[in-house]
Amino acid sequence: MSGVGGMDRTVVRSGAYSRRPPSPPRIHIPVRKAEDIFMWPSYNLVDSSKLTLEEFNIITGNRMQKSTDRSVRWRYEQRRESQLILDYLFLGPTSTIRDHDFLKREAITMLVVVRDSRAPMNLASVNTASETFNISYCYVDVDTNHLVPAFNQIVNVINSHLLSRHNNTGGATQGKVLVTCTTGNMLSPPLVAAYVMFMFGQEMLDAINFVSVQRFCANFDDEAKGALLTWQELNKASVAVARRRRLERDNEENGHAPALASTEGTPNTKRGLDDMMDGVEEDLGSNGEHGRGGYAPFLDVDQ
Repeated sequence: MSGVGGMDRTVVRSGAYSRRPPSPPRIHIPVRKAEDIFMWPSYNLVDSSKLTLEEFNIITGNRMQKSTDRSVRWRYEQRRESQLILDYLFLGPTSTIRDHDFLKREAITMLVVVRDSRAPMNLASVNTASETFNISYCYVDVDTNHLVPAFNQIVNVINSHLLSRHNNTGGATQGKVLVTCTTGNMLSPPLVAAYVMFMFGQEMLDAINFVSVQRFCANFDDEAKGALLTWQELNKASVAVARRRRLERDNEENGHAPALASTEGTPNTKRGLDDMMDGVEEDLGSNGEHGRGGYAPFLDVDQ
């Protein structure tokens, strides 16, 4: 190609081409030192239109949950067992459903079997356990590429059972749920982590750590981490919308101005362009580049 002043120029690539779609960023889970993790139930991420505070307190008992760190003394054989994650929720492989001594000893009242939606199978062991001990059961089919719907489902399934158990026994007994998948390592741990996030107001990283230190073989791949991060933001948005609607309703009942109208001293919740761009120029630098370190995709080569 011809350059300035009639000099011949050409360009070369600065790096190799990649023709695949860009990959999402890796979500790093930092390794925390062996220590107990304490959690209190939190109503912060719960939409009151879906679960009242009274129902929430019935389910959680407003009890603190303490993790049991098994990471240091973990034995390979424990993969085949179920571990207590919350004082009313176990996590493990589906094979533990055949351990009737375990079901009886721990007074399990519901089985939640997580299955891959591409190959759902009903299990004879589930039917046998249900008939033998009068245990409720439910299958949750998951699309590994779209986990968020399964997060909603497992929250509803577990909470509905615990509330039903409480009401049917007059509060005399509390339900206990066993959540399983084929190995107890891939499909079911993200769903349990999602439940922990929702009911205890935990961030994604904290919920994963809480589950992982107790079932050390639990695996959270990048798809699961990304889905949990999406779940985290969806819950926050849902609560914000619900609070906004309550505020609008209260204002209307009291004859006040609509909440959407910005009043003096109360900033509008919608950000303008100037607010969004504030500080962006400083972050990008004079060349409008962010984190590129002056990288140019092509280089000029003089002929």
